[in-house]
Amino acid sequence: MQFTAVTDKETPQLWALYLEADPEAAVVRRYLPECRVYAAVQDGRVCAQACILPLSKDTCELKNLAVAAEERGRGLGMRLCEFLFHACRENGFKKMVAGTADISCAPIPFYERMGFKRTGVIKDFFIKNYSAPIYDGGEQCRDMVLLEKEL
Repeated sequence: MQFTAVTDKETPQLWALYLEADPEAAVVRRYLPECRVYAAVQDGRVCAQACILPLSKDTCELKNLAVAAEERGRGLGMRLCEFLFHACRENGFKKMVAGTADISCAPIPFYERMGFKRTGVIKDFFIKNYSAPIYDGGEQCRDMVLLEKEL
């Protein structure tokens, strides 16, 4: 498995994964141009991806993280995050923030295992920022949990 920065952010393989993590293309199109995209690639196939949005000279945001369905449960997301932490530190960032839905199947435990701490909640984020209701594991996404990690 090779972890790398991506130069062409618009490939169909990447879009399939972007929409796994953030199901409204219009929302992804708003932040993607400003993001640095990183991928886990094996035999020419993108197995996982992550979008990093610089917020300031010291802080970046993990905007989108997805692992291909057939690759889940093998630690690939954790290995990609470790690569991201290193790459972001090398780019001068001292802190990474992330947000995810506050529902039972949300990846909050994953982020906490990776060293993120909860810092707040944005009420009704998914209701106000998406054109249609978003469901994950049968539950409607409403609030966003904010997390951060010192790099």
